[in-house]
Amino acid sequence: MSLSRVTSQMINLSGRGHLVNMINKLSGQLLETSQINQCQPTRNVVIVKRKYPIGVERQPGRELKPFKNRHKLYEFVEDTQHKTKKSVKVILTEDVPGIGLKYDIVAVRKGTVRNRLIPENLAVYASPENLEERAQAIKESAMGAKRLSLLAQETIQHMQSKPLRIAIHEDQEWKELERERVLHAFKMDGVHVPDYALKLPDEPVTEFGEYQIYVTVNGVKTVPVEMHVIKQEREKVEESDTDDINPES
Repeated sequence: MSLSRVTSQMINLSGRGHLVNMINKLSGQLLETSQINQCQPTRNVVIVKRKYPIGVERQPGRELKPFKNRHKLYEFVEDTQHKTKKSVKVILTEDVPGIGLKYDIVAVRKGTVRNRLIPENLAVYASPENLEERAQAIKESAMGAKRLSLLAQETIQHMQSKPLRIAIHEDQEWKELERERVLHAFKMDGVHVPDYALKLPDEPVTEFGEYQIYVTVNGVKTVPVEMHVIKQEREKVEESDTDDINPES
């Protein structure tokens, strides 16, 4: 056997031994890491209570009696780790009155989500994929930052639920309905309408009747509102006739 062949075999053997040592060392480190992870306690909270309450010493200053075996019995109350959640987070895909606006992330009761929002395609679960789609949709949305709040939508619904009534006494002389009177009528109805947000009919209102006006809410949406200008009669008080009784002389 030549010297070069013996040398090459020795190099191969030394390389294999080095590789085996590295594998053993790496496997030992992995084993230690797994053991450490197994030894770490989990933070679970379980609520219990004593089955037999401990009595209070009647005489202060006396030494407490040692616990009896029955005082070491506990009853299970609640496991917080497996506690059932009453609500679930969803992403609204449409404006839902009383819950939120489109693209809002809200916590809703499970029954409402299961029986109404999901079947009617009004919301989707707030999963990571849906959250990414929501962020992209908001970025591409033409609405931008201008969106009506839930209170603004409720105000619109209130204004359109009934006509705005403006009563004018029948004996009161008026030539044209003033803007201040309309704004005051809104204020008495519980709605604050700025002067610049109100648009009256193009033709002046000079007679009693039904008209349509427009209100711009938060500079975003202009909605029609029905207005009734009605005649209000003054209340007549009936006076009863009384006979004069002359005293006898």
